[in-house]
Amino acid sequence: MRTLTQVWVFFVTLTITLLVIGFQLRGRLGLFLSFLFSLFLIYIILHRGVLLFKNQLSYKEQLGSDPTGFVKLLNTLNIQYTGGQHMDLHLFFAKDNTPPLVWKDYPNKGFIVIHESLLEHLTENEKKILAHFLLSHLKMHPTFRPRLFSVFEMGFLHLQFLFSPIISLVATLFRSPQYYLQSDLMSLQNSHASSYEFGYFLKKLHDFKFHSSQKLHGAEYFSVLTSRKHSFLKNYGQPRLRTRFLTVMGFVP
Repeated sequence: MRTLTQVWVFFVTLTITLLVIGFQLRGRLGLFLSFLFSLFLIYIILHRGVLLFKNQLSYKEQLGSDPTGFVKLLNTLNIQYTGGQHMDLHLFFAKDNTPPLVWKDYPNKGFIVIHESLLEHLTENEKKILAHFLLSHLKMHPTFRPRLFSVFEMGFLHLQFLFSPIISLVATLFRSPQYYLQSDLMSLQNSHASSYEFGYFLKKLHDFKFHSSQKLHGAEYFSVLTSRKHSFLKNYGQPRLRTRFLTVMGFVP
């Protein structure tokens, strides 16, 4: 199902469901209130969903000069992932602990957030692998669903013990873990790294302490890494790290 179709199906279903519930509870008044609530929820998901977790971060967009050369590298390699079409890429450096995050504003606007210290800990070849890794996930990850899951994750923040497993299950049913594995394989192929080299690069990313955050909520659905809080009931639609290692290198380092 195409992204635009998914959006319409979800919002029509959501609105009808809320209208029925509102009418059953409070008649015409409930019908009116549920209609307003559905409009508010749609606005939050489409226009504020990303901002909700971005406001938890201290970050700065890389504009003007490019001392690391990473913006130029991303724009150069991105042609491989867009079929020659132009994508407006925005790179942000975060001061707070955060895993690398990616998301799209449909159709041709991409956003990438990485910790400000990440590039300092990578070799030149690892920076190239990182660029392929981020662009692969940006290409493969859905546009709409991560926003939806993130908003519900944050909306039920104090009831995460109850709702997170449900959201994780829905994300898994929508094959979110497969997008991670496909993105890993795509970046492995395009970066021309060996399976051994790519696997240890993936391990290195997961081992950095600044990629672990306890205060960042809802961002897991935009992360390219498997969360350290990953569990069977709370997987955020991510595959196990063990599965990712086995997929790209055939063993767990």
